[in-house]
Amino acid sequence: MRVLHLVPKFIPSIGGVENFVHELVNVQRKKIEVEIFTSNILNFENFQKLRIMNDFPYVKRFNAFNLFPFLPRGLGVFSFSMLRELIRREDIDIIHSHSYGYFTTYLGSFKKYLKKSKHVIQTHSDPGRRKLTKMIFDSIVPIFSLYGDKIIAISELEKNYLKSLGIEEKKIIKIPLGINLNLFRRYQKYKINDNFLLFVGRFDIDQK
Repeated sequence: MRVLHLVPKFIPSIGGVENFVHELVNVQRKKIEVEIFTSNILNFENFQKLRIMNDFPYVKRFNAFNLFPFLPRGLGVFSFSMLRELIRREDIDIIHSHSYGYFTTYLGSFKKYLKKSKHVIQTHSDPGRRKLTKMIFDSIVPIFSLYGDKIIAISELEKNYLKSLGIEEKKIIKIPLGINLNLFRRYQKYKINDNFLLFVGRFDIDQK
């Protein structure tokens, strides 16, 4: 079995989706063939691009462009070279698209439309705040969900929200995000036996 993950951007780009996919693929590669298609963009704030393109043997980075710069947070980014390679590939059994509203979901849906692969969509999202861009994407999500075999929600709240958008309940499966517990084994990592408090996070203006 060969699984292809479609991710808007990937490590060394900083973000929860990037870390999650990295950890997931490290586990999957022990049992199955796995690849990642992603863009060459380091961040969506200033669209800085990576100079190193072949840093992971299972990752293929494609040149991407901001076709709709008026959309926030890189939602207007698209990669024609990724689309071309995705159409060409005939050896993919399952496509796993990541990130709600980004071009990777559209590409995975298009490949499913061509009846070439099974398609799993993972939104990595929650209902969020009712901004105009959010409302626009909410209106087209049910259309693209038609070309998803399964939609992964990360919480019961998100599952109910996706249902409210018109997505069939039988397509939605709730799988909370996992973590690598080895990163938090305090003795092995820090040689600390006493209680301690660790904060891990980053500031994001669009997250609560």
